[in-house]
Amino acid sequence: MKRVIVDSAPLILLTKLGLLDEAQKWFRLVIPQEVAEETTFRRDLPDARVIHEYILKGILHVEKCPKRQAAQLSQKWNLGTGEAAVLVMAIEKKAVVLTDDYAAMRVAKAYQVPFVTTVDVLVELHYKKALSRELARSKLMELQKHAWISPRFIDTALIKIEEEGA
Repeated sequence: MKRVIVDSAPLILLTKLGLLDEAQKWFRLVIPQEVAEETTFRRDLPDARVIHEYILKGILHVEKCPKRQAAQLSQKWNLGTGEAAVLVMAIEKKAVVLTDDYAAMRVAKAYQVPFVTTVDVLVELHYKKALSRELARSKLMELQKHAWISPRFIDTALIKIEEEGA
């Protein structure tokens, strides 16, 4: 099972889309403590409650990140705390990063760390037959309601979903 270090935005989006369970079946989702804190501090929000519950049950794996390295990376590249922690963990563990943050993607490229986006995960879940073509399309459209995603990314994903089943 592929280990994926997950940033806050994709974790929240997968939760909002109701796909956290499905993603967890195919990928070992790991979050740094910083992401756990960012995504659960507002327990009045439904997605924060779900994420907190998954952490308590051990479904989401929380790991500590070396704070000094994360602080240095954050300062050097002007990254948020969560993004820096995700990247440091991915570099250390030779893992894939799941992020929708453009600055984090830029840093991942600079350090040659493989990364994917929430859109990529939706397409991959379709490829794995975890989502039908119709459900994958529907989840992509729903994703656009929760986050600004480049229309180019959505169009590319829709083409991949259509071609895969043909």
